[in-house]
Amino acid sequence: MTYIHTYIHTYIHTILRQKTRKLKACRGFTLAEVLLVITIIGVVASLTIPNMIQNIQDQQYKTALKKMYGVLSEATTLIVDENGGSLKSVVDTGGCGVYGLRSKYRDYLKTIKTCTTCDTQGKCWHNWNEFYFLNGNPVGSGDWLYMGAGVILTDGSYVAIQDMNNNCTAFTGDVCGNIYVDVNGYKSPNKFGKDIYMFYIKQKGLFPLAVDDCDPSNPAHEGRTCATKRLLE
Repeated sequence: MTYIHTYIHTYIHTILRQKTRKLKACRGFTLAEVLLVITIIGVVASLTIPNMIQNIQDQQYKTALKKMYGVLSEATTLIVDENGGSLKSVVDTGGCGVYGLRSKYRDYLKTIKTCTTCDTQGKCWHNWNEFYFLNGNPVGSGDWLYMGAGVILTDGSYVAIQDMNNNCTAFTGDVCGNIYVDVNGYKSPNKFGKDIYMFYIKQKGLFPLAVDDCDPSNPAHEGRTCATKRLLE
């Protein structure tokens, strides 16, 4: 009798152990474990996703800049050829009612709106203090920047063209004017070195400014002369 009792007792314990192992094997995550995993995923996402989005946007700006530079370079070459190899006869610094270089570029660009030098701000370009240097400071009317006559292209980008010198001797001695571009128009960030860039219009073609002031962490860097660096990235 004792033997049978011992056998049954052992058998029951064996069955219970097997059931316990199966239950453990089938046991899912507890609520605390699920919440912990979700928290970890959230922390990792908050650290990586913003940087990923920013990198994608920066690449989009660079791609748009390269496209814009190609379009404007081709237009500049055609204008130079059209005017006997020089832009001196095209430049007009006479005031609000004149168009000068812009009237020539308009013939080679797909535009949906044009402005004079008097009404570019707020109509074909951002208002003062509504676009920014790379260091975050707003660009005001007191800055040396003057946007000239502007156009809005069919893709929404802004182009402002400034006639500088009738003899094409400004700045480096061979500059006729400047071109400012915002590759995505009114959309943010509206910042030099991000979506806004500047080029020199020289007698023989269009040239990006090559001074490297493209570091947003440097308070002295305004971003207005970093087009070359961005084009090469």
